[in-house]
Amino acid sequence: MNIKYLIKKYVPENLRNKFRSLQGFFFNHVFDIFPFLNKSFGFKLSQEFSAKIIQLSEYQSIFCGYYDFSPFNPLDSNLVLLNCARFPPNTNPVNNIFLDIILYDTDKKSHLCLGKTDCWNWQQGARAHWLDQKTVCFNVRIGGRVSLKIINIDTKKASILDVSMNMTSQNRYIYEIDYRLLNNCSEYGYSNLIKSDIEICEYDLIKKSRKKIISKKDIENIFLNNLEKYHLNHILPNANSRYIAAIARGYDGNKRFDALVIYDNIKSKMIVPIKNQIVSHYCWMNETTLLAWCEIDSIGGYYLFEITSHGEITCTNRPILDISDGHPVKSISKSFISDLYEIDFFRRTSISLFEYDLDRNTFSQIIKYRHDTYSDPRYRCDMHPSISSDHRFIQIDIWEKSIGRSVMIIEKNKDRAFG
Repeated sequence: MNIKYLIKKYVPENLRNKFRSLQGFFFNHVFDIFPFLNKSFGFKLSQEFSAKIIQLSEYQSIFCGYYDFSPFNPLDSNLVLLNCARFPPNTNPVNNIFLDIILYDTDKKSHLCLGKTDCWNWQQGARAHWLDQKTVCFNVRIGGRVSLKIINIDTKKASILDVSMNMTSQNRYIYEIDYRLLNNCSEYGYSNLIKSDIEICEYDLIKKSRKKIISKKDIENIFLNNLEKYHLNHILPNANSRYIAAIARGYDGNKRFDALVIYDNIKSKMIVPIKNQIVSHYCWMNETTLLAWCEIDSIGGYYLFEITSHGEITCTNRPILDISDGHPVKSISKSFISDLYEIDFFRRTSISLFEYDLDRNTFSQIIKYRHDTYSDPRYRCDMHPSISSDHRFIQIDIWEKSIGRSVMIIEKNKDRAFG
């Protein structure tokens, strides 16, 4: 039994976070005085790949945000959506602090501002993504509520929907979430929203109708109503939108409890394969297989959850990959890419991107670099990788001392295919 396990088991999470923040604050000042102690080792890129960094002179911070949306246009992978800020990456994301949603052409190196929003955070941006090859959507604030702006990139015609978007599917369905509740419990919400009764709903863009999927009462029942606060996050439908995965997270004092929730949209049934464990990030490998990073009975790693023909869910007994938490994205066949974080005592974080083949059980590093030291975890810059639909490019968010917060586009060399 190692020291990290004992600390995690017996030291409350809030005390661990405070200690990490103090470490970061202290060593930030030490590194200012002795910069050679925090010297970057640059980007260590595998020879099978090449890379370029997007930098725009008028913006201090550029990022794509969460890994569950690809910023690449579905038909033209040279077109990338960016969250761009004219302020440094340690700015608190409160209302009336606006960032720009930018359409960037990596081939022409040109960019176009599609709009501004103060509904954003450093982890997920404004949830900007493509509804189809001509249509972009992102969250905006209207009258203290989250609304959805939809804009055609050719005509620039825009519309606003009274929908609090967290995820979309099949260019038709929009999944809503309570960002006010998220702001009270995590770094994924938006500040200063008026109280709403939003639960997990599915909005149909064609029928203009809304149906409730998961209620607050459902979440209370998962945890037997024994927790002080709770929320739902990370909604992720499978390809045909039948199964919808989400994390239910609750707190008893400073102790965190997670449950993996999978909703069957045909049977209108909520399934909870695991609860009172740790559930972090996941992706659908196919329509009935979910790859998820979990810590089950204190054993962390990537697990596979299979939905049987009878609607039951099975889980591998042990992780298929015993490695620390990351953000997995399916590549080709039975492979996925994800990121890996190694933090030393000085709060210096080395981040690497890798590809893992489930059939061959092979692990290949793509790139590694050192994240700039931070004192507040809200401002951290996770890689949040994504892959273009033609599998030519990978996008990652980076924050490196000599560059700042920006976006890197990694391209496979000729005859190289992800997965």
